[in-house]
Amino acid sequence: MKEKVKESVLVAIIIIFVAAIALFFGSRKTDYYIDELWTYGLANNIGSINPDIEFGKEYSGMGPYEDFFVVKSGDGFNYVNVWQNQANDVHPPLYYVFVHTLCSLFPNTFSKWYGIAINLLWMIATSIMLYLLAKEITGSMIASAGIVLAYETSAIYINTLLFIRMYAQVTFFVIAFAYLFKKYWDKKLDKRFYIWFALIVILGMMTHYYFLIIAFALCVSLAIHLIYQKRFAELRTSVFVALGTGVLYLLCWYHFAGHLFRGYRGKEAISAALTFSGLADRIVRMISIINKEAFAGLMIFFVIALLMFIVIKAFKKEKIFDYEAALFLSSLFYIFVGSKIAPMKDVRYVMPVMFALFIAGYNVILYLFKLRLSDKTAESIAIILFLILNCYNFESNGFYIKMDFYSQDKAELLSEIDGNNCIVYIDDLWESLYYYIPLQHSKTYTFVNSDNVETVLDKQEENFILITKPWNIQTVPGELQLKEIYTNGQEAYYMVEK
Repeated sequence: MKEKVKESVLVAIIIIFVAAIALFFGSRKTDYYIDELWTYGLANNIGSINPDIEFGKEYSGMGPYEDFFVVKSGDGFNYVNVWQNQANDVHPPLYYVFVHTLCSLFPNTFSKWYGIAINLLWMIATSIMLYLLAKEITGSMIASAGIVLAYETSAIYINTLLFIRMYAQVTFFVIAFAYLFKKYWDKKLDKRFYIWFALIVILGMMTHYYFLIIAFALCVSLAIHLIYQKRFAELRTSVFVALGTGVLYLLCWYHFAGHLFRGYRGKEAISAALTFSGLADRIVRMISIINKEAFAGLMIFFVIALLMFIVIKAFKKEKIFDYEAALFLSSLFYIFVGSKIAPMKDVRYVMPVMFALFIAGYNVILYLFKLRLSDKTAESIAIILFLILNCYNFESNGFYIKMDFYSQDKAELLSEIDGNNCIVYIDDLWESLYYYIPLQHSKTYTFVNSDNVETVLDKQEENFILITKPWNIQTVPGELQLKEIYTNGQEAYYMVEK
C-alpha cells in the first residue's frame, strides 16, 4: 500500500512538472499551423468545412474567421454537426467532439488554450498509462518514472501537447493498447482482454486512422507469440474478435470506407502504398526528423548503444526477443509505413509511437550503465542524462516548439503589418486560414480572387500590403511597385506603394 501511495505521488509530481513545461511553451505559442485552425472550424463551424468569405468585402478583427472558429450562443453541443463535418472531411470525429464540447462551454470566444487544455487532459491520462506500461516492463518504480520523465519532457512530446490536433489523444490510445498487450503477453487471454481490445481499437480508430497501423503490428506480434507458445485456441478467438471489432467500428463510423476509397487523403495513401518510388528518401527524411525532434541530433549514440546491448545480451545468452522488442519493432513498422503513406514528411505522423523509442532508448542506456554501476546510481544518471538531452533540444530551438513556426523574420513581418490595410489573393476559401494571425495585426483586410482582384486593386488609394502564394504573384494584374517583405514558401507578403 505504501508503495502505491509513493507511485501515485511520484506520477502526480511528474504530471505537474510536465504541465508547467507545457504551459511555459504554450504561453510562447504565437502562430498556428493551418490544420490547427481547421481543428476549430471542423469542430464548430455549421454547414461547411471551409470559412465563408465574401470576396471584395473589407474586414477587420476576426471577420469571417469568427463564424468559422467560434461556437455561437445557442449553437453549442451540436454533435450532429461535428459528425457531419468529419464525414465531409478526411478524419474520424472523436477528437473534434472534445474540442467542440470545450468550446461550447465558452461560447463566443476563441483561444489556443481550448485545444491545449484538451491535450493536457490527455497528458494526465498518458502519464498514468505510460507509467503502468513501464512498470510492467521494468518492474522498477524509479525506472518507470524515469521513462515517463524522459519521454514527456522531450521536445517531441511537448510539441505533441501544443499541436492542436488529435495526436496527443491517439498517443494515449496507442499506449493503452500496448499496456493491454503487455498485461496479457504471458497470461491467458480472457473476456476482459477482448472487451478492452475492442474498446481501445474502436476509440483509437475514431481518433485517427493511422492507429490501425500500430494496432496491426502489435496484433501480428501477439499472433506470432501465441503461435510460438502453441496457444492456438486463443489465437483463433482473437482473430474472430478482431474481425468483429472491425465490423462494429464500421457500424459506428461507416464513413471510414468513403474516406479510404473516395477521399483525397485515402487515395493519396493507397497510391503511395502501391509504389516504391521515393521510399528510401521518405524513410531517411523521417528518421532525420525523429533524430532532430526527439533526440537533438544525437540518435547515432542511441543506435550504437542498442547494437552494444544486442551484442552483450547475445554473448551472455540472455533473451533478446521479448515484449519490449515486439513493441519497438512494431513502432519501427509504424514509422516505415507512416513514412510511406503520409501526405508529407512531418513530425506529427510519428508522434503516436515515439514513447516506444524512448522506452527502448532508456532501458538500453540503463542496462549498459548497470553493467558497471549500482542500480540506484545507474537510474539516477539515466534520468539526468535524458533531462539534459531534452533541455539541450529546447535550447537549440530557442525555447520555441517546432510547430509554432516562430522566427525573427515572422515577428518583424507582424510588426510591419501593424496598422496597414491588406489585400489577400487566394484561389480557394481554405487558403485564407494561412493568413489568420498576420491579418489580426492589420487595420483592414480584403480577400480577392481572379474575378475581382483587378477591380479591388484599382480602388486602393494608399499603400497596402499584398498577400498571396509566392507562385501567384505573377498572375496578379496591373503595374504594381512591389517590395517583398517576407516569404516562407507558402506565403508571400509585398508592400505596394500607390
